[in-house]
Amino acid sequence: MEITEEGRTELETILDIVINQIPNYFNLINPSSDDWSIDSVDDFVFGMVFNSFIAKSTEYLKNNILDNDKEAKLDSNLEYFETTISFFNENVPKIRQSITANSNH
Repeated sequence: MEITEEGRTELETILDIVINQIPNYFNLINPSSDDWSIDSVDDFVFGMVFNSFIAKSTEYLKNNILDNDKEAKLDSNLEYFETTISFFNENVPKIRQSITANSNH
């Protein structure tokens, strides 16, 4: 699935929203990290960012396709997932940098 320029802009906005939640993820995890036996809080936060971004961006892509084509069938969930994974992978350095900047080591 090819991402339009408008779609790319929207995915960037979604990613920025999720990245802005990183301090909240640390505040949520740090007090409980010992009780939960988390080896790497940074990796745990990365997983939370990943999960949040994939959920929000996949929903956006589905809704966008339905808005633009009322006859569209949403049978290609895997295609939406692969598109969002690819976009996420392009932005891993940006995400890691933000996690490192917010880490409370």
